[in-house]
Amino acid sequence: IQDKRTFVERLETISPTMKISYVICFTVLNLWTFTRGELFTAISDVEPLLETHRKIIDDLDDYINKEERRLSI
Repeated sequence: IQDKRTFVERLETISPTMKISYVICFTVLNLWTFTRGELFTAISDVEPLLETHRKIIDDLDDYINKEERRLSI
């Protein structure tokens, strides 16, 4: 048996509590999708910084080793 009522007619039969539940679920799912996208963007922005951080540490280690050798002579 198919329901021949329109969407608005069916919507009017839903209790206010159910309507609020649908709105809350819809909002939460939309926010969750948005934050996942932002998290991905943030991680992709941080990756070059981590590489730069690694290079700075390597350069400082090299400098310290050279200075230690220079001072020990």
